[in-house]
Amino acid sequence: MRTAATGVTLAVMTGLWLFSVKPAEYVENPAFRYKAALLSLAIINIAVQHRGGQFEDALSTGQPKLQIRILAAASASLWLSILLAGRWIGFV
Repeated sequence: MRTAATGVTLAVMTGLWLFSVKPAEYVENPAFRYKAALLSLAIINIAVQHRGGQFEDALSTGQPKLQIRILAAASASLWLSILLAGRWIGFV
């Protein structure tokens, strides 16, 4: 989890750094707005996943419940979508 948190932190910091170069252009770009919305959803998904003890139970027992599996699938889909939206920014 520390590695993932470090990766998200670095991605957000470097993204803000890139955003600071041409903020007006990025705000007008629909792909950037999609990426920002997807990033917000991904962070909310992380918070929901780590709320309660189900995540820790899944790690300790190796038997994730259906809710954790659904949140994990949503997380993978969201992060893939964020990557695609980021690539899209330069083409829109």
